[in-house]
Amino acid sequence: MNESTITTAASILPAPFTTHAAIFDIHFLQSRICDHLDHLSLRRCTLVSSNFYVAFSPFLWRSIRIHRRSTYKRFIQPEAQAGLARHASRVREVSSTFPSVWAIFLSQPCPNLLVLDSPSLQSHGKRQSNIKYLPTVLELLQKSPHLQTLRLGYFKYEMDAVATFFETVRRHSSLKNMEIDHRDYVSCTLVRHMLWSTLKLERFSLNANVVGYLQRFTSEETQQNLIRLTGQEDPVFGLKDLTVQGLFYDHEQDTLFRFLKRCSNMERIAFPGMHWSRQVPILADIIAAFMPRLQHLDFSSLSIPGRFVARVVDKCQRLRTFIGNDRHDNSLPLLNAVLQHGDTLEVFRMHANDTLPSEGILRLLTTCSQLEVLDLMRLESRWMAPEEQHKWREYTRVHADRDGPALLDVADMDGDHGPLFCTPWACERLKVLRIHYRTPALESGEDEVQPKVLYEQLSALSRLEDLRLGWIQPPPSDLNDSNADGLVTSNLVTAFRRLHVVAEESAQDETPHQRARVQNVGVALQAWTQLKSLRKLELRGLKLFIEKDQIKKARRKWGDIEWIQYS
Repeated sequence: MNESTITTAASILPAPFTTHAAIFDIHFLQSRICDHLDHLSLRRCTLVSSNFYVAFSPFLWRSIRIHRRSTYKRFIQPEAQAGLARHASRVREVSSTFPSVWAIFLSQPCPNLLVLDSPSLQSHGKRQSNIKYLPTVLELLQKSPHLQTLRLGYFKYEMDAVATFFETVRRHSSLKNMEIDHRDYVSCTLVRHMLWSTLKLERFSLNANVVGYLQRFTSEETQQNLIRLTGQEDPVFGLKDLTVQGLFYDHEQDTLFRFLKRCSNMERIAFPGMHWSRQVPILADIIAAFMPRLQHLDFSSLSIPGRFVARVVDKCQRLRTFIGNDRHDNSLPLLNAVLQHGDTLEVFRMHANDTLPSEGILRLLTTCSQLEVLDLMRLESRWMAPEEQHKWREYTRVHADRDGPALLDVADMDGDHGPLFCTPWACERLKVLRIHYRTPALESGEDEVQPKVLYEQLSALSRLEDLRLGWIQPPPSDLNDSNADGLVTSNLVTAFRRLHVVAEESAQDETPHQRARVQNVGVALQAWTQLKSLRKLELRGLKLFIEKDQIKKARRKWGDIEWIQYS
């Protein structure tokens, strides 16, 4: 966007709007343009010319982000305070990790403030020191009548402070979304008070661990006191999105279930970490009886078998999102329950679940026509050192059948296994695909099975934006599973070192199989250049077979790609 382009746009307007030469004298068109620009685009526009700076700089006050000490020091200067006083009515969103700035916004109210964000800090000591500013946040909440979203990274233990805070929340007329990322232990009484104070909210997120020895089952008297908090005899909560992270015990599950029975508008639930297989039938009955609109399930924190999760999925109507984890063993009943919603399923995530068969992955791809996200890839551990990550990758390559992620077997993608395996994928809307695949182990003199069918299916996904493939290398012929198991049991580090040496030695000698793999990867990159929407590409386990010239040629054809990574 340049000045001549903007000025030309003014000539399209009717005669009354073209009386001035500068387009930014037209307040109507100026606001229309700036409403659709993010903060970075606005900042770039201020660098075009002096006229652009004068016109666009007031809109930079729409979003204020103070997450660095240098930004904080500039913001507390008198010049910045004067600018805030001039443009207070333009401020829509404020995010700061320095809670002392809330006193500044309290002295200079922003009447049109919509989002207030005071995020959590990593240090426990800093979070505790920030708690003393909670009364200031409460006063700011009272003076912001149009506030819609409140995010807090700290909270108080004292029940009096909690009661005062949530009384203000209940009385607020426009507050719809609230997130509390406490990251610490709280009492069950506090959690109950939080849940039953969300009568007018549409979205509530809580991240906290409930103290186990302080939990008690909800008595009838306690239940009546909670109902009185809402001010109604038979309250029905307006929550559509509920996220409860952390760890809950058996006593607190009773409180959660009583609360869920009054959430008839619920559309999405993310459950906390609980070991509660015996409670699943109760939850399934609650969903069937009281939650007809529930379409998004997040079981990523639950350590329960897949057959119990399947009972909950069966009770949902038109499920759109399912998020699981690698602890849902025996995932075949769960997969069958999810496939019953094949006409509506849009997101399916189960990180590194090795019980999900290759046939199940193909059924998802060939059945779910609305699927947009399929994520089955193992997550990389951020806390691991680089050398430890390499050892773990080598270990998963050898033990892929037992401890590895869900695998798509290339040998299954031919007509010999039935019509399902050669059927074109039905997920034309797929935007994110993250899977591991494998080719069968080779005997001496055998030709390698080429994943040509897989590459062709991927090249037909025209809307794909994020593609991450992980090739699981077959174990070396001189290192069978029994030897590897013995090494891992006796000395894990020794086994990792031996696997690393074997992999390096096999890579140094260029074999016909290796040349075939290099050719296959080149053909795949050439086919994937048809994916014009691709933004991210990650190839795991294929670094030895990727030529840089092939990557450069493919990158030129992906004009809008953000990054390419291979390991």
